[in-house]
Amino acid sequence: YGDVKISNIYMAFPGPFDYENGISKMRGINKYESIFGVSIPEEMNSFFKLNAIDICADYKFLHDVEAYSMGVCKEYNLLSQKAIYLCIGTGAGSAYSENGKIIKSGHGIPENGWFYNMSFKDGCIDDSISVRGVEKLALHYIGHIYSPLEVSEKAKSGLQSAIKTYKVFGENLCEAMKKPIDDFKPDVFVLGGNISKSYKLFINPFKDYLDAVKCKLIIENDTSAMIFSGLNTL
Repeated sequence: YGDVKISNIYMAFPGPFDYENGISKMRGINKYESIFGVSIPEEMNSFFKLNAIDICADYKFLHDVEAYSMGVCKEYNLLSQKAIYLCIGTGAGSAYSENGKIIKSGHGIPENGWFYNMSFKDGCIDDSISVRGVEKLALHYIGHIYSPLEVSEKAKSGLQSAIKTYKVFGENLCEAMKKPIDDFKPDVFVLGGNISKSYKLFINPFKDYLDAVKCKLIIENDTSAMIFSGLNTL
């Protein structure tokens, strides 16, 4: 590694996560199970030491959707607007911003800016607006559990039951987002995450609702690029 010295390491993680100390608290959500309770700074410092890498790093950890939000806010110049951000993937990750700053409390904002656990249908938003939400609909309408990508491919090939799956998903998205939007009254709603890549199959009901409440929709599904852009603002 020559004369290269590492002085700053920034990472974005989904929650639950101890962002101050760099310790994952995720369990039972089918990701990062192996690092539950592990101090990432300690593990990385041990790795660097074993490999004789000169490092005196300042570690900073950020919620992944907050990093995405900061990137979008910068790239789309949302510095004077109120915005809600939703990344749909394993779950429904969310964040809020106003005047270019992430906000986690205040009027109309759920704790931490996270609405994944808000009541919706017979569970919570996370149950429906997520990968498993699409999978449940696929089981109901197609008769088999398919991934969002598989449902998208089947819908694009003309399979009516797959088209119906995403149509209902779009209706659920619209219904689930009404409370967060009505409570906060954002100027902009930003949609990202892997499932947003199939937005043409489900976005119409939600877009109609946003138009009715005069809220602009931005779809930015290069989530990783926006996360890195956001981390670069730290």
